[in-house]
Parts: sequence; C-alpha cells; structure tokens
Amino acid sequence: MRFHPAIPAIAAIVGGYEMSLRFGTAIRPSEDRDRQVKGFATWQIFGGCTAASLLHRFSVGQMAVPRCELS
Repeated sequence: MRFHPAIPAIAAIVGGYEMSLRFGTAIRPSEDRDRQVKGFATWQIFGGCTAASLLHRFSVGQMAVPRCELS
C-alpha cells in the first residue's frame, strides 16, 4: 500500500502538537501560582523536538540520549 508523501509531515505536526498540549497541561501551575507568575511558551520546545524526531525517524534511544557535538 502506498501513502501520500505528505503523510510523514502531517504525522509529525500532529505528534508535536499533541506532545506540546500534553506537556503544557501537565506542568500547568495552580490558580494561585498563575496569579503570581506568568510563563509563556515554556513547553512548546518539546512539541518542536517531538515533531523533528518523528520527521527524522529517531528511535526512542536516540531521543533519550542528548548529543552535543561542537566541532
């Protein structure tokens, strides 16, 4: 069965969006704390990283191990 070429990109966008929403919901501050501090877009980087890892077809092991190679 053949798929449309855009399917991986759409899946990555949906996966990144879902990760961003789930993570944002999980770290939402209490109502009292929200009155004291406003944090914007602190969780969206995780959605972007998820989308990129899905596009590159990284394995779970590749996503779990941070790599910082400066050359």
